[in-house]
Amino acid sequence: MSKVRVAVIGCGSISKHRHIPEYGWNPNVELVAFADPIIERAEHYAQTYGGKAYSSYEELLKNEKVDAVSVCTPNYLHAEVSIAAANAGAHVLVEKPMATTEAESNAMIEAAKKERRIPDGWPQPKIDASARESKGNPGDGQTWKSADIPHILRSPRS
Repeated sequence: MSKVRVAVIGCGSISKHRHIPEYGWNPNVELVAFADPIIERAEHYAQTYGGKAYSSYEELLKNEKVDAVSVCTPNYLHAEVSIAAANAGAHVLVEKPMATTEAESNAMIEAAKKERRIPDGWPQPKIDASARESKGNPGDGQTWKSADIPHILRSPRS
């Protein structure tokens, strides 16, 4: 099986403590790019895990072919970045909350459907302990961890 090529957009605290280490531990994942407006953050992870650093998600999506994107930006950017990632052909794992309005959430889902991508929210282990052992297929109401991406991408729905 080839590795899942993942980019992380937003290199703040949640990326540092959850997304990036969990991808890094997964032998089926290749971290290929990081984007953050504070370029030093992205450069740090690119040097640590390999891949390229970008100061904008637009440049990352324009220049990299990735299978999946973790959206770890401030909440007000979740919809904008997730829609751009889906339109670029990536599966999207977005931090909570999915979006700041219902209209944004619907637009994200529509973009994912149009591109036949999987939109999914980040599990809340402090709230939903079952998220740690999710089973099933994307879209069936289950939640997923970044380490589950290879399973999600092998799903019959992907």
